[in-house]
Amino acid sequence: MEIEKIQVLNGSNVWNTNAKKLIQMTLNIGDFESTPTNTINGFSDRLKALIPSLYSHKNSEGGFFQSVDKGISIVKVIQHIALELQSLAGMQTEFSRIEQTDKIGIYNLVFSYIDEDACMYATLASVEIVEALIKEKPYFIRHDIDRLKCLFEQNQTLKQAIKAAEKVPYFRLSNHPVQLSRVV
Repeated sequence: MEIEKIQVLNGSNVWNTNAKKLIQMTLNIGDFESTPTNTINGFSDRLKALIPSLYSHKNSEGGFFQSVDKGISIVKVIQHIALELQSLAGMQTEFSRIEQTDKIGIYNLVFSYIDEDACMYATLASVEIVEALIKEKPYFIRHDIDRLKCLFEQNQTLKQAIKAAEKVPYFRLSNHPVQLSRVV
């Protein structure tokens, strides 16, 4: 698998008129285009053991794991993992979408986000997780969840600091930098 492009979309976009803050990833799944999950030995069991909270995910077929057992695209699994990682870190997102491009095996995955950095991390991590599951390599998801929480907390703290700084009185000197005034 290869991530061909990943970008942040802020504002109006072609993916969703309501969700203005999106991450878009273009992913080439290569040979996995013709490899549904039920043909990868032990994949479903490893996924269930790694992220049991995915049992709560639903799709048009019913339960998410039922679909994995019957055989779905790896892209669908990546989508659900990226959403679940954010949810496990306390950021419930509202929108995701998958669109196949005009090239076989290349997809656009789009996710709304609460925190840009965290969603970017979750999107990238979801690909790594699926690759590890396919290769039967151990994966420590707790690290990802902790990192997502940390990114979210750091960005929340930064936003609070910016809001506080905006309240500091200042005046502009002609053609000179801003000078903050001290209120006593």
